[in-house]
Amino acid sequence: MNNSPFATSVQENEELRKVYLMSVISKIGFVCYDTKDIERLADYHEGVLGFRIQREGNLCYCYGSSGDAEIVLRHSDRSGCTVLGLQLCDEQSRSDLKRRLSSQGVKVAKGSHVALTLGLDEAIALPNIHGIDIVVYGQSWPSMEPLRASAAILPSKLGHAAFNVIDPQATVAFFTDIFGFKVSDWMGDFFAFLRCNSDHHAVNFLRGDQAKNHHVAFELRDWSHVQQACDHLARNKIKLIWGPGRHGIGHNIFTYHYDPDGNIIELFTELDRIAGEELGYFEPRPWHSEKPQVPRIWTPEEASNLWGEPAPANFRK
Repeated sequence: MNNSPFATSVQENEELRKVYLMSVISKIGFVCYDTKDIERLADYHEGVLGFRIQREGNLCYCYGSSGDAEIVLRHSDRSGCTVLGLQLCDEQSRSDLKRRLSSQGVKVAKGSHVALTLGLDEAIALPNIHGIDIVVYGQSWPSMEPLRASAAILPSKLGHAAFNVIDPQATVAFFTDIFGFKVSDWMGDFFAFLRCNSDHHAVNFLRGDQAKNHHVAFELRDWSHVQQACDHLARNKIKLIWGPGRHGIGHNIFTYHYDPDGNIIELFTELDRIAGEELGYFEPRPWHSEKPQVPRIWTPEEASNLWGEPAPANFRK
């Protein structure tokens, strides 16, 4: 695989190249948290974030404003975000994905303990991909009527998931070559931001000493929603660990806090969106320093926080 930040590895012929340039993934569908105290974490997702909760045996589904289950909680003897669920664009994408996996010598498993536990019988299970357990699925999740009002935060959607990985270049190569993700930006050579749709990033990969989830991010409607969210966190005695601020990469307004298990949660708004893959730049915004804003490599100083303080010490560990 080609480890260049802004290139794909497929050059054999134009037809194959076009197939590989297409993303087979439409969005991040869900993340799964293992937790030793499922009731406590369910209370947080319901009372603080505003999800609708449905318990089924050892699992707890958390339904967002769209009506889809975006978070799954699973009782375990360990804690942390352990599974990334990626939703296929369509059934043709399933065939394309299997062909790409086969061409790279990656064995395809139909289902897995995780996928079957979550009721995804037809899912493609990719365990321990650069330290990340991935479930790729096409069928619909269990859904409910969309939520319209809540005293809690109620994010618009699950936005992205960030992971510490040992080798970000190799991880990026897998996600671009196999899933068809595009690289939006790099921070130096250690932090990559990838997209699978118009959003600036759906996954982030940050070099670390061990592979683990770094944070999960939820999109809010606008700046006033960020203010309301911060007030609601304060009412629940949850302190911000960073923000509000505006990142350079992606230009989103952000806040970060810990959930009851110590997982980092980002709430954000105003994320950059690609104007069109054929154009290659992000939709113009007043706060962009470059016009047009195109994918590039940023320094940590300019990428971290345009408004003020950089990331807290050890935040990226």
